[in-house]
Amino acid sequence: MKLNIFIDESGNTGDIRIGIDEDRMKFLGMITPEKNLYYRCQVYYPEVLFVTIALNDFIRLYAKKQARTAPFPLLDKRIQWDAHLATARLFQSSVVNCVKEVVTEASFKRIMNLMHKDYTWVDGYASQYLDLLNIRYLKIGDKDERAKALSTVVKRMVEQGKEYRQIEEEVRAMAREHNCSVEDIGLVEDYPEEIEW
Repeated sequence: MKLNIFIDESGNTGDIRIGIDEDRMKFLGMITPEKNLYYRCQVYYPEVLFVTIALNDFIRLYAKKQARTAPFPLLDKRIQWDAHLATARLFQSSVVNCVKEVVTEASFKRIMNLMHKDYTWVDGYASQYLDLLNIRYLKIGDKDERAKALSTVVKRMVEQGKEYRQIEEEVRAMAREHNCSVEDIGLVEDYPEEIEW
């Protein structure tokens, strides 16, 4: 299964719009025009769905910061037309539309319910578990089977069950033992060398 998200500044509907500047060109190691650029990358569904969920945290924090005195920051007039929030929501909707194209209607409803079931902050999430979900997902060879497995992957990601808690505990213990950050601890399993997109 392939997820393509196009980043575009030309204004084409459905594409994510960001500009490219000198810093991005240096980061990407390429020289490009600053307008009408399409940048394409392939991402793993578990990972991009996690990012989509995590963006809700950033959106809430940003809205709270921008509309400090508002009782409901996301509904405040200073936030409703904010370009940064619109860009984040556009990215989220692009991801959701891609998911909708590859899974069944029932699976799509389950995934959306899981992603909005209980609001959970992803701050401090053990990303090693996300790597494990990615690896398992990629080991499913058949694209149709991957599509069927996606709702289960999202369920495990958001519910943070027994397996997640065990990995989180092991990662934290390893970080304490080696006197390093949790982010510095890697997963023992490796990503497949060949990925069938």
